[in-house]
Amino acid sequence: MPTSTVRVCRLAHPVRLPAATGAALGTLVISYTRPGDRVLLADAPPAWLPARLHPASGERRNQLVRAVSRLGRHPATDPTPHRPQGGKGDHRTEGPNVHPTGFELIIAGMDPRTPDTTRLAAWAAQLTPTGTLTVLTHSHRHGSVLTDPEPDIALAATTAELVLADRLILLHQQPHPPGELSEAHRRSVILRGHRPIHSTVLVFTRTGERA
Repeated sequence: MPTSTVRVCRLAHPVRLPAATGAALGTLVISYTRPGDRVLLADAPPAWLPARLHPASGERRNQLVRAVSRLGRHPATDPTPHRPQGGKGDHRTEGPNVHPTGFELIIAGMDPRTPDTTRLAAWAAQLTPTGTLTVLTHSHRHGSVLTDPEPDIALAATTAELVLADRLILLHQQPHPPGELSEAHRRSVILRGHRPIHSTVLVFTRTGERA
């Protein structure tokens, strides 16, 4: 596995998760594309946000599409059966297959509780020869069981003839500075598990070279 890269997303304090999501999107788009490139926002759960903070699906989709457009890229989204067929402000596409040149960047999320790794093959088929697939995910703890979807995602990507080129760490909570934790808090961490403060972005390419 390649050495992890830390991408800095500058935000005003206090950091709010919706703002962190937008900053992460912008960082990925700027890092792996050039102006004029096509970007696919895959229709997958936003794994970097907890369920209680999800805006409505259509609202979230439109916000992300506008964010990509402001960066001078051409956004597209996966079609879904429930999406309107048209109308003002609708960003629906006919689907990636109407664009034979493919996408330079695909941004997807993978829910760690029910990871559908079969989708990686379909995403890989929509990349340009130099394109990049980024999959955002995180570990999930249910009781004493910790689930980490990364190995399954990496295996599915290998089957789809993709190579893991980078692994990004996205902080969505500020870590406690050394010396600030009380002894009682340390005991709580030992007994109840660690506080999750980051998500992971797995970066795949066809060649393994970083964009």
